[in-house]
Amino acid sequence: MRDYTDTEILKLPPNFGMIYLGETFITYICLNNETNNTVRSVSVRIELQTSSQKLLLIENQPTDLEVKKNLEYISQYEIKELGVHILICTVFYMTDTNEQRTIKRFYKFQVHNPIAVKTKVNSLSDGRIFFEAQIQNTSQDRMYLEKVSFEPHESYHCKDLNYVVQQANPYLNDSNKPTKENTDNVRQYLFMLEQIPGITPLNKLGKLDIQWRTNFGEVGHLQTSTLSRKIPPIEYLHVKVKSITPEIIHVEQPFQCTIEITNNSPSDMNVQFNLTKHDYNGSILCKGKCMRNMRVESQKSQTFTIQFIPIISGLHSLGGFKVIDIVTGLSKDLDHLTDIYVYDEEDLS
Repeated sequence: MRDYTDTEILKLPPNFGMIYLGETFITYICLNNETNNTVRSVSVRIELQTSSQKLLLIENQPTDLEVKKNLEYISQYEIKELGVHILICTVFYMTDTNEQRTIKRFYKFQVHNPIAVKTKVNSLSDGRIFFEAQIQNTSQDRMYLEKVSFEPHESYHCKDLNYVVQQANPYLNDSNKPTKENTDNVRQYLFMLEQIPGITPLNKLGKLDIQWRTNFGEVGHLQTSTLSRKIPPIEYLHVKVKSITPEIIHVEQPFQCTIEITNNSPSDMNVQFNLTKHDYNGSILCKGKCMRNMRVESQKSQTFTIQFIPIISGLHSLGGFKVIDIVTGLSKDLDHLTDIYVYDEEDLS
């Protein structure tokens, strides 16, 4: 018994290899009684010390350990912090003279970041938000991205734009296929967020959740903190195209464009909608009266229609308008409202 602390009864491997954030750290502890006597009141405490906290992984009640017998313990912990970690292994036991003895070993290891995440947020005037994430494999080994999802804040709906959904056979969807990512490779993911009606816009968007496997099948998991955005200033005058009829537009045949003006200001507006560029380089002409005057109440919308005649076939931008509140002088130039494609007879024959 007196030689316990001199012998390396508690051994730790010289190197754990590369340990990455998000992986599951599995600890296996085996205590062997290699003496000729029963060791009394044996207990073990396994702790993991990080830069911010000390975590208790294993602690058991004292028990006697007979000759040539062993005690085994296994713990699992998902690594959630980068930097230096210290595994602290402590064994307690009682001597024949009822003295408590302690054996303690330390093992220091570094936790590395397996992936780098860059994000970008684009807010559109119609309220939609496009969230882009670039995920880079910064580990030394290949990984397989099994799932990359976005968990939106409760004020948003989220649509995943990264996979093709096959309605005929949903089991063949691309989302079911792991994505191979070699070292230093970067893959982009795109999500569209739409605000739930009736809820005030918030800067909090949600969390990005990433799951992967290594070459040996080990599972990794990371979730970002809540991601946010800068809320764009309120667009008091918002103009958009509601519809265009007919769906197929022919050369020299009039088409009708329905336009909606929304007043997001706290006061009513007397709005004037006017065409400022008359010829669109000669490709599209306005038929009839293109100026509109209307009263738009606060937080309300008004719709109206304008007819156009396309002169040249091909893809054209519909714009060149200006909208102004006659009372306050608030104005907005509308250089681009939408794009249209004009067919000639040969395209349809």
